[in-house]
Amino acid sequence: MSDFHMSWLVLVRDPYLVFGLLLCSVPSIAWWYMYRKLGEMGFKGSWNGAYVREYARTRAKYGWPAWPPHVMWVSFVIGIPLLLMGVSKL
Repeated sequence: MSDFHMSWLVLVRDPYLVFGLLLCSVPSIAWWYMYRKLGEMGFKGSWNGAYVREYARTRAKYGWPAWPPHVMWVSFVIGIPLLLMGVSKL
């Protein structure tokens, strides 16, 4: 059996696990986007929450989009329960 076939079988058998994993990876992409934008500005934060807070505070000044902080929390709120449901079905 090929890897693609096995991956397809897992997706068909347990879509909650796959979509939960995908949604839990979206916040890292959004955080990287905010980190890159604030790094261009010269911001140095000591913890991850500082980047989210600073991005929300300065995004309108620089014309940056508002979606990254919102996508982070929405994808966590949806992704973690999907991931837990998927793991429980294994």
